[in-house]
Amino acid sequence: MKTLFWILVVVILVGVGILVYFASTKPRGLDLTQVGADSIAVYEQRTDQLEQKLETLQDMLGRVQVLDRPGVRQRIRYIESQLDELRGAIERWRQARDGQGVGQAYRDCIMLYGRAQAACEVLSYDTLPAVENENSSSP
Repeated sequence: MKTLFWILVVVILVGVGILVYFASTKPRGLDLTQVGADSIAVYEQRTDQLEQKLETLQDMLGRVQVLDRPGVRQRIRYIESQLDELRGAIERWRQARDGQGVGQAYRDCIMLYGRAQAACEVLSYDTLPAVENENSSSP
């Protein structure tokens, strides 16, 4: 019985030691101060690609003669504003010195790039040909 007691005490102490170890170690997150010039260059390249895509879409919209529609012009202005904000966020990221500033600028770049890319996708649907009324083509 005495041996069983000491085995139980050792198991409990080992369990407590393991719990203390895991409680004291801090989970490792993304160290945004290490996100450097390479990442900034990638976002600048992505921004340039989105600007090229916008120019291509504007050419296509001009060819299908929908560039003058108010909704289309509004979407183009929205994309342009998102790209301007993205350039500003990239510059803030480049100038940030502390981890919090770098992290905020990085998150801003992610969000603004996503919004601009999604808006370009929405705008690309305006380049599709008009759908004829499917009900009138029934035999």
